Amino acid sequence: MERTWAGIGSRKLANGEAARLAALARHLTDQGWWLHSGNADGADVAFQSGASGRGTAFLPWPGHNPANLHGMEACTENTPEALATARRLHPKGRRLDGKALLFMARNVQIVEGLRGARRCDAVVCCADPLPDGVEGGSSLAWSLARELGIPCFNLRTEGDEERFLLWAGAPPPLKV
Repeated sequence: MERTWAGIGSRKLANGEAARLAALARHLTDQGWWLHSGNADGADVAFQSGASGRGTAFLPWPGHNPANLHGMEACTENTPEALATARRLHPKGRRLDGKALLFMARNVQIVEGLRGARRCDAVVCCADPLPDGVEGGSSLAWSLARELGIPCFNLRTEGDEERFLLWAGAPPPLKV
């Protein structure tokens, strides 16, 4: 059975991070992994560019960043369950609505898949770390994954990339 990972993170990447994220996605694709991402500028697009179309981009609405898809399947459905989970986990709770709610529901589906199909096996994030998670919009996906017992790895935390690759059974290629 194919394994699935969520590639998420900051819209603002440091010098060299986009190439590093694309290389990681390429490596995982070569190992048979399927990517879930959110098609946002920054980390999402970097992961998607390396996945060679082997993944699903969860979009908040049809037509969101169409140039960024890199051959990924596009999922634009926001299920009532994803909307409810986004409201439950987001600090604004029931006050969350409109585009913000659709973005957060998209983050739920990146982790859970569509109606539970193809739930991710791990979350790989590239965002500034916080003591109990990560900073920014990715924090909702991170929190949900932790709640569901899905392993989370932050590439801005020293050693997490290597820990993830060992956990995934996809050790990094030998450097020559």
